[in-house]
Amino acid sequence: MRSKEDFSHYFVVDSWESPSVIRLIRRNSEQADSLFELPMPKELLDDFYAEHGNWRGISAPTKALKDWLKQALEQEKNSGA
Repeated sequence: MRSKEDFSHYFVVDSWESPSVIRLIRRNSEQADSLFELPMPKELLDDFYAEHGNWRGISAPTKALKDWLKQALEQEKNSGA
């Protein structure tokens, strides 16, 4: 980002909460805002804990979660919502 007018959007996993949550973040050079929050789907928790253990904090999504997000977003896009 070169200026406060440039924005990035990305997903993170917040494991400070229990169960962990997925957040969509919007960030520029001055601040970061959480735009959306979703509880981590139960079927993805085991994969997340296998990769990260019981570590608490903010982390990048696992490959399985990225695949799940891509599929969910594609379904949303195709449904016209």
